[in-house]
Amino acid sequence: MKRIIRILVVGLLLSGLTGTKARAATTDAVVGTGTPASCDETAFDAALATVQAGTRGTITFDCGPASHTIEIYNSATISKEVTIDGGGLIRLFAQGSSPMFVKPRFFEVSAGGWLTLNDMVLEGGRGPAGDGWGSQGGSIVVWGAGQLDMQGTTILNSASTAWGGAIANEGGVVRVQDSIISGSSAKWGGAYNGANGYDIFINATVVGSISAEGGGGVRLWNTIDSSITDSTISGHTTAGSGGGIENIGGQVTIRGSYIEGNAATLWGGGVKNSNNGDRTGWILIENSRIADNVSGINGGGIESQGSLTLRTTRVTDNTAVAGGGILSWDGQLTIDGTSVVENSADKGGGIYAHGGGVVIDNSQVADNVATEGGGLYLTEIAGAGANNWANITASDITGNRANSGSGILAAHAYVTVSQSEIFGNGALAVYLWQTVSGGSYMVVTQSSIHDNTGSGFYNGENSTLTIGNSTISQNGEWGVWAGQNSIQTLLGFSTVRDNATGQIRRTGGQLVLEASAIDRGTTATPNCVTDAGLPAPQGGGNMANDNSCGAPVTPNSDLDLGPLELNGRATPGHWPQPGSALIDAAACGIYKTDQHGMACPQGTACDVGAVEVGPDGGRIFVPAIMR
Repeated sequence: MKRIIRILVVGLLLSGLTGTKARAATTDAVVGTGTPASCDETAFDAALATVQAGTRGTITFDCGPASHTIEIYNSATISKEVTIDGGGLIRLFAQGSSPMFVKPRFFEVSAGGWLTLNDMVLEGGRGPAGDGWGSQGGSIVVWGAGQLDMQGTTILNSASTAWGGAIANEGGVVRVQDSIISGSSAKWGGAYNGANGYDIFINATVVGSISAEGGGGVRLWNTIDSSITDSTISGHTTAGSGGGIENIGGQVTIRGSYIEGNAATLWGGGVKNSNNGDRTGWILIENSRIADNVSGINGGGIESQGSLTLRTTRVTDNTAVAGGGILSWDGQLTIDGTSVVENSADKGGGIYAHGGGVVIDNSQVADNVATEGGGLYLTEIAGAGANNWANITASDITGNRANSGSGILAAHAYVTVSQSEIFGNGALAVYLWQTVSGGSYMVVTQSSIHDNTGSGFYNGENSTLTIGNSTISQNGEWGVWAGQNSIQTLLGFSTVRDNATGQIRRTGGQLVLEASAIDRGTTATPNCVTDAGLPAPQGGGNMANDNSCGAPVTPNSDLDLGPLELNGRATPGHWPQPGSALIDAAACGIYKTDQHGMACPQGTACDVGAVEVGPDGGRIFVPAIMR
C-alpha cells in the first residue's frame, strides 16, 4: 500500500509539473532567414532571449533545406518554458573559445526553467572544470525544480569532470524519450547522473560511456522515483561499480529494457544497487534482459545490497568472481518468472546470496557454471549467525555445473525447496556445508531430484536435511549422501530409486527413514551403504527391495514402481503399479498431500513413497500447481 500511495503522489506531482497548470501566452522565435549563414550562435542567442522575455515559447530554425551545424561557444541559462525544435536538421556543436579552447556546457536549466529539446543533435558539450557541484552535466544540468524533456534528440561525446557526462539532474524532472546518449564520460555517471529528483527514460538508448568511479552509463542517487522503460543501456565501463546503472538509495523501476555489454572493475557489471544510510536502494526489473555484463569482483549481471525484484526477466551470459548472474549482499532478492541462465563465476555461477533473504518462484536457474555453487551459492554474513535464507518454489534448477553444489550450495543457510525440479546438474547437485558460524538446514518437499551426473544430495558438516514427499532418482552417483559429521538426514514418504552407485550413502550423522520406497538395490549397488560403527537407521514403515536399509517391510523384493515420468504432473515421479505392495501400506504422517498435491490417503491408508495413487491409478488427477 505504501508503494501504491507513493506512486500516486509522484504521478500527481509529475502531472502538475508537466502541463496541467494554466499557460501564459506563447512568444515564439525563428533562428535564421533561410540560409545556413544566417543560422549562427548570435541568431540562436537572440531567439532564446526573445522567448525568455516572455513566459514560454518555441524556437524553430530556417537554415535552408539541408542539415546544419551551429557552433556554440557559450552556455545558455533556461529560466522559462522553452522548446527548441530542430526539425531533424540542426546540430549544436560545442566549440572551444580562445585562448584556452574550453568547450561549453550547452544548457543550464534553473529551478524555474523547463527546457524541451525536439529532433536535434548536441555534440561535444563540456561541464565547467573541477569536480564539484557546479561542474556536473557535460551538455545539460537541471537544478532544483527545473525540468528537461528530450524527444528524438541525440547527445554525443559529452564530458564532465564531476557528475553526468551528458546530463546531470539535481532534484528536477528529466524525461528522455526516443533519444540517444552516446560516447559520454564523467567521474560519476558516465552518461547521466540523477540526484533527489525524477528520472524518466522511455525508448531511450544510452551507449558507450565511461565513468572513473561509478555508474558507467546511468548513476542515480537518492532519487525519489526513476523509471527506465523500453530502453537500452549498453557498452558502458567504469573503474568503480555499476557498469550500466548504479543506484544509491533510490527507487528505480526498469521495464522492457536491455542492460547489456557493460563492465565494472568492482561490483555490478550491469547494475549496482546499494543503500545510502537509512535509504534503501530499491529496484524492480520487469520484462527485461540483463546480458553479457562483466564485473571484476561481484555481481556480473547485478549486484544488490538493498531490495531487488526481478519479474519475467532473463539474466544471461554475465561473468564475475562471485555471483555471475546476480549477487545479493545482506539484502532482499525476489525472483519471479525469471530465467538466470548461462552465467559464470568462481562462486555462485547463477546466484550468490550473502546474508539476507532470497525468494525464487516459478523461475529457472539453468546452465550456469562455477567452481562452487553452479546454480546458487547461499551463505551468511561472517559472524552474524545464520542470517541467510532462501525459499525456492515451483522452479527448475537444471544444467548447472560446479565441483560441488552444482545445483545448490548452502553454507550456513536456511533453505526450503518445494514443488521444484533439480535435475541435469553436475557433481553433488545439492550440497549442504558449514562455515565457521555453523551448518545449514534444508527442507525439501514435493520435489523431484533426478538425472544429475553426481549425487542428488550431500548433507555435510553440522547440517540437517529433511526430504518429504519427493523423488530422488536416476542420479549418477548416490541419491542421498549423509556425510561425515552431519547432524541428521531424514526422508519421509519419499521415493529413492535407480541411482547409479546406490540409493543412500551414510558416512555420518543420524539417518531417519519414514514410509519411504527405496528400490533397485543390488549386491553390487545396494540401496543403503553405512559406515561401520554407525547406528541403524531410525524410523519405520519403509519398503525396500533389499535389506540394506534396516528391517524392511515385506516384500523385500521388487516394489512394482513404474518409470520416472511426468504423468500430467508438474514434476516427474514413479507411480506404484496396480497391485504394488506400496499401496495403502503406510500409517499417514504429517504430510497430507503427496509429491503432486494428491490428498492422502486415497484408500484405506497412505501409500509408501512419494506418490499417492488416486483414481484410475492416479492418471486422471490434475495437480493444483502446473508450471
